[in-house]
Amino acid sequence: MYHSTALPAFKDNYIWCIHHDEKQAAVVVDPGSAAEVLAFLDQKQLQLAAILITHHHWDHVDGIIALQQQFPQLQLYLPAAEQDKIAHL
Repeated sequence: MYHSTALPAFKDNYIWCIHHDEKQAAVVVDPGSAAEVLAFLDQKQLQLAAILITHHHWDHVDGIIALQQQFPQLQLYLPAAEQDKIAHL
């Protein structure tokens, strides 16, 4: 069964994590920070399979690089129109 968990980030934001605990797999949406994601994945013993980006604002993308370093095989999904707007991709 899939679950969704809102991970509080910054003062007024959330990073959504969709996870399947039995399969030990997770997808995160708009990881503006990696720390919250990594702590949750560690706590639940999950592997990050993919990141979904909705748009280019820093509070939605700044955690991408750290997560890619930790999980080099993960897939990154984002709208084509946003690719050129994210400098560190």
